[in-house]
Amino acid sequence: MKKYLIFIFLITFIFNFSEISQWERQIEQTEKLWKDQQDKTNKEWDKYYQLVQSKWNENKRKIEAIWGKIEDYTAKKWIEYSYDKKTYSVVNFDEQNGGYIEIKTILNKNDSINKAKSNIKTQYNKISSERDKSTGQPILKDIAPKSISVDKVEVENKGDKKVYKVKVPLEKNFILKKAKEYIPIIKKYAKEAKIPAELVMAIVHTESSFNPKAYSKIGAYGMMQLMPKYGAADGYYYYYGKRKFVRIDDLYKAELNIKYGAGYLNILTNQYMKVVTDNTKRHYLAIASYNHGPTNVLNLMKKYNVNKMSVKDVYNLIKTKTHPETANYIDRILSREKEYKKYF
Repeated sequence: MKKYLIFIFLITFIFNFSEISQWERQIEQTEKLWKDQQDKTNKEWDKYYQLVQSKWNENKRKIEAIWGKIEDYTAKKWIEYSYDKKTYSVVNFDEQNGGYIEIKTILNKNDSINKAKSNIKTQYNKISSERDKSTGQPILKDIAPKSISVDKVEVENKGDKKVYKVKVPLEKNFILKKAKEYIPIIKKYAKEAKIPAELVMAIVHTESSFNPKAYSKIGAYGMMQLMPKYGAADGYYYYYGKRKFVRIDDLYKAELNIKYGAGYLNILTNQYMKVVTDNTKRHYLAIASYNHGPTNVLNLMKKYNVNKMSVKDVYNLIKTKTHPETANYIDRILSREKEYKKYF
């Protein structure tokens, strides 16, 4: 009897081990396929990025020479400096902060306040007239005042200089107004990429609050916060069958950003997560991958065979075994998907 039980145990162990090994092999094959593609893209990107970084560093030095430091960039801010770097504007699309435009200008202490007011007005006119290259509409259309009042200018001393600033709120419901502006573009590329349009809307809202000028310190650009040699290159692959990094100036074009972002979502769902048999689980894991990175999610899947888990357990796996940011991210995306479903 003991020999029989040992035999059954060994057979079960070997079967389970074989099944686990097969699961891990499938994931490793997926990782290798995309790593080989990424290695080629990285070499091309490195050459391009050296030039971009050189220009950025030069620009940064000029700004720091005047202001002491450069304004913090986040995906929810559109930051624009004047040609001489002495005036800049921040359009904050973050609804958590109410949404606002702030303009600052720095002058010598003996310069008149009228010069400060003129600088502020000029900068406001500059950003008010800037158009989204995809829609042809001014970026601030219907979400900001047509002109800025300089009657109440705040002043603060900064060494031997003075800083003048004006802050105005964005219109109420500015996020929804921006969202509706991009519905036709999102609908078009979501259909092409075979991805739910409400998912694309939810990601754009969460990543950038529909800020086409979005840039973050991690090196992600545009409305869907794509990294040129990773997500954007995968999105390019979806459309053209080869990986190629996407130039930064192209990622600031809302239509191209949405196009490659939607393509990237397809690759995440149907390539990186192709070993997952259930559509809802795959959907959850693709969302987690968009924030946490597909390699990190695949590494997690090596430890947990999600095909043997319930949908609820996969959701809980993401909530408990990824970074807090990703755990929060999936809830925000799922909630916003429901909000935007009615538009499609």
